Amino acid sequence: PLIEPLETREVRRIEDFVIAIDTSMSTSGELVRDFLRRTYELLQQSESFFRTVNLRILQCDDQLRADKRITNARELADYMEHLELIGQSATDFRPVFDHVNKLRGEGAFHHLRGLLYFTDGLGIYPKKRPSYDAAFVMLEGQAYPDNVPPWGIRVVLRDQALCTSQGDGT
Repeated sequence: PLIEPLETREVRRIEDFVIAIDTSMSTSGELVRDFLRRTYELLQQSESFFRTVNLRILQCDDQLRADKRITNARELADYMEHLELIGQSATDFRPVFDHVNKLRGEGAFHHLRGLLYFTDGLGIYPKKRPSYDAAFVMLEGQAYPDNVPPWGIRVVLRDQALCTSQGDGT
């Protein structure tokens, strides 16, 4: 939902991107690996994707637990291979948005395209819409999309969409 189709011959490049992972009790390591793998595959297939990217992967439950900067496919593969989820408390989405705003203020992003938040949808949301797009990605049957505020993009995936590179849809 955050990757725009090409509207002209000019290539739109995704330079900066954030993936946030809800590390409360609602996620597991294998699901997160599948989500990261599938997201990266989709980004690589897009003509919009920069070969070198400034991807931040944030882990958060009720507080920010980890911030990892990824710049290429090799770093992402290493991150997924050694992934350790940190958290297991209640969910508060606000620390991620506060951290991203802090990073923006420090100049960590040149052109932030958006944020994908892998979650079940339960938690405390920011009251105010961020200045970038935010999509809350959930698994069907484990999702509470109605809790997402009106400014958030709701994406509910079937489990098969994560587990295969030729998933049958969202």
